Formats: sequence, C-alpha cells, structure tokens
Amino acid sequence: FDVMLIFQNYEGSNESIRLPDMNISKYNIGNSTSKYDMTLYMREEEEQLVMELEYGTKLFTQQTMERFIEHYK
Repeated sequence: FDVMLIFQNYEGSNESIRLPDMNISKYNIGNSTSKYDMTLYMREEEEQLVMELEYGTKLFTQQTMERFIEHYK
C-alpha cells in the first residue's frame, strides 16, 4: 500500500515563477494513471485548503474515496 501526501503551502504555489528570460507556470497534463495507490494533493488558496485525490481504481471504489475525503471536511 503506497500513499503520498503533497502539501503545497508556500505563497504563490499556484502562480507562475518568473526568472530572467524564463517564465515557468503550472501545466495540467490530465494524468489518468495513478502513480501510487493513493495520492492526496493539498494547497492553500484564499485562506482555504484545496484538496485533490488520485487513487488506483483496482484497489478503491469511488464510494470508498468519497467516505475517505469526508474525514477532511
């Protein structure tokens, strides 16, 4: 059972990064394959905690994950 928790809590985590002659921004690739059994992404946004959950459908049902996420509300 492999689980990863990612908590992006630095200011500007959802913004572009500007460097001399370079601009780095977030790009969603729409990954449809889970790298771990479960990954919970968390970030602070406008004084709220935003969460995204990615999970292996061979291990978990949607209903199980909905119950899981209710614990964080």
